[in-house]
Amino acid sequence: MAIYKQPNVKGIDINIQQFQGFVYLSLLAEWGLSLSWNCYDRAYKNQLKDGVIPEVYIGNSGSVAVSKDYQEVLINDSVAIQSFFILGDQVKITGKTATGQVSLIMMVDISKVKPTNSNRADEEIRNDVTRLCMTERYGFKISGIGTGIDQVFKEFSGWRKKQGIAGRDMYPFHCFRIDFDVAYSIYQ
Repeated sequence: MAIYKQPNVKGIDINIQQFQGFVYLSLLAEWGLSLSWNCYDRAYKNQLKDGVIPEVYIGNSGSVAVSKDYQEVLINDSVAIQSFFILGDQVKITGKTATGQVSLIMMVDISKVKPTNSNRADEEIRNDVTRLCMTERYGFKISGIGTGIDQVFKEFSGWRKKQGIAGRDMYPFHCFRIDFDVAYSIYQ
């Protein structure tokens, strides 16, 4: 289990990392501290020849200082949970405050998170996360919930092509997104 954060963040990424840490620690406490979870901060919407896919920045590698490495964030059956945040394409400015749309995307292996449940437990898992997100913190104000692969990954046309049938929202996997309006200072 690991929480992944970019170094030296600015702007909305500060709020995202604060909220990421809160969600990570709170859900591990509720679901079990031994769960394997790849908890990423903001993913980028990177264009490939087949379309747009979610990728997280994992640092520089090699001897060339400008080389930047990214890793795709897809359903990973070797962990119980994989999550990341995405930023909408528009940010509103009011005075010295900016408001951006941010979504938390969660891919959960239900059989690992709620192994003793006799039902699918997708609604229980979504409710656990939603209850946690209902109280405004770190500028995050919940604005909606999305389910179904097409809704959850609507910004990522290339993801569907690459994942194919493995990307279906079908037991033991459950994918969902929680959308937020996030207010932050443009001076941070």
